[in-house]
This record gives sequence, structure tokens and C-alpha cells, in this order.
Amino acid sequence: MSTATTSIFRESRAYASFATRDLATTRAFYTGVLGLEVTEGDRVLFIQLADCTRVVVRVETDHVPSSHPVLNFPVPDIDVAADRLLEAGIRFEIRPDVEQDEWGIVRPAGPDGGPPIAWIRDPGGNLLAVLEPTR
Repeated sequence: MSTATTSIFRESRAYASFATRDLATTRAFYTGVLGLEVTEGDRVLFIQLADCTRVVVRVETDHVPSSHPVLNFPVPDIDVAADRLLEAGIRFEIRPDVEQDEWGIVRPAGPDGGPPIAWIRDPGGNLLAVLEPTR
């Protein structure tokens, strides 16, 4: 690939997008539970992230959620995040393929095992990761 072609993408302000079946419940989750700024367009939501990146959520009536996270949320303290999510009625997803504690958090034994991480689902069934990268 030529340098000219790659530089086009290096300067691009890329953004992520995913789907949901119901904009109202999805908006309520991202604003009310996660506390994010969300604006609405014609059959689309714009989620504003901390680094000025917007994520687009579009309506698809035949939406099938991904089995992999569509968004990863680094947090300073995963235990505090777990408490707040639990207070909001959200529980971490239990996955049969990994060892998790009673809250649903994966807590690797050493630094090479990755950060503490857990997963939740939004109203569209989309998987979201919550992780503590500094531990």
C-alpha cells in the first residue's frame, strides 16, 4: 500500500457504530445508567465519549448483538464501577469460558494476565466491557 493511501486514513476522524432495536431504551441506558451525553438524530443516537469521539447507534429491526464488546470503558476503579452499576440494577454478565468473582469480574492473578475486566449488556443486547487498566 502506498504512503499516500495510508496517510489519508491516518488523518481520518474514524468513529465506531453499532445497532439497536429501540432508540428510547438505548438512550435511557447510556444517559441514565452510564451518565454519557447522548444526542438524537433521525433514527440514530450519537454517544459522546470523553475524548470528543462520537459513537453512532442506529436502528436495525433485525439487529443481532455482537458476542464481542462494541465499546470498552476504562475506569479508575472497577469495584466502584461495579457498585454503581449494581445500584442502577445492572449486573455483570457471567461468562462460562472465564473465571470470575462473585460480582462477575475477571481478576487476573498477575500483571501479564491483563486488567480486571467485566462485561455488561446494553438494552440492544450489545456487549460492553468495563476494565481497570491501571491495576
